Amino acid sequence: MKFLVDENTGIKVSHFLSEQGYDSVSATEKFLGFTDKVILKKAEQEKRIVITNDKDFGDLIFYHGLNSRGVVLLRLVDESVQNKIKIIKILLEKHQDKIKGNFVVVSENNIRVRKL
Repeated sequence: MKFLVDENTGIKVSHFLSEQGYDSVSATEKFLGFTDKVILKKAEQEKRIVITNDKDFGDLIFYHGLNSRGVVLLRLVDESVQNKIKIIKILLEKHQDKIKGNFVVVSENNIRVRKL
């Protein structure tokens, strides 16, 4: 599975995914300062799933019709890097089959999946 981790989610999350054997790039390293629209298009071109804290990606997909391989939207009370990594690890261990082709909203207590 290939990921593009948005700037607001953090480079350490991308590094964690790479350490776990996933093909992960960080927008901070590769697309610093690019708009959400461009990030989403780059992710689609590279067949990557976007991991973000930014709700604007939902608007781009559902209201503006942009394509996506999938989006994981983190809606966390605790925005620490450690908590983001913990939640992503749980998501990948228990719900990996729900990520591709879906818009997945993840919180500490819930997961919602919407087909793209």
